[in-house]
Amino acid sequence: MKIAYLLTNRKNIFLCFCLFFSIQLSSAQSLTEQLGGVKTNFIFTTSLGEMEVLSQAIIKRGYYEYDNKYNYDIWTDAEGYSAYGLGMESFWLEFTTTKALKEVYHKKKWSDEKMTYFKLKLIDKDGKNLLIVKLHPKFEKIASNEADLTTYSFNLYSIPIIVLDETHTIEIERVTNFY
Repeated sequence: MKIAYLLTNRKNIFLCFCLFFSIQLSSAQSLTEQLGGVKTNFIFTTSLGEMEVLSQAIIKRGYYEYDNKYNYDIWTDAEGYSAYGLGMESFWLEFTTTKALKEVYHKKKWSDEKMTYFKLKLIDKDGKNLLIVKLHPKFEKIASNEADLTTYSFNLYSIPIIVLDETHTIEIERVTNFY
């Protein structure tokens, strides 16, 4: 009898419809969207051509670095200033691809440190370079199933978000300097 009463009142029917629709919408969101991430549609390329990217998003994550020498957390920013026992939040660009990036070897100049880093070139829809940035390995994370999927996660700490608004293509190189 109570259900019949609810269905006879048009206002109640409308509210039930809205409730049902909102439940359906919230369950349709991906986990990334439920955690506050935003799906992106960048084109990823390497020197070998376009990468096959299965999924991509920007999401806010916590970040810290653990220092075993002193047995506490240490966070160091791009200028080298450290804060102990602290972390930070930053945005991360994450994407999954079917092929891992091949390493590119550059001959080391006398002033360069011997290191591996990721070089990202952000390009707009007209082919204009917007930004070229080198990301230290501590600003990236790589996960793989060791077969055909590799997920990269890059900390966008040093990349202005407004530049990402204009970005159409991201060219990536994994660079290692050598003597």
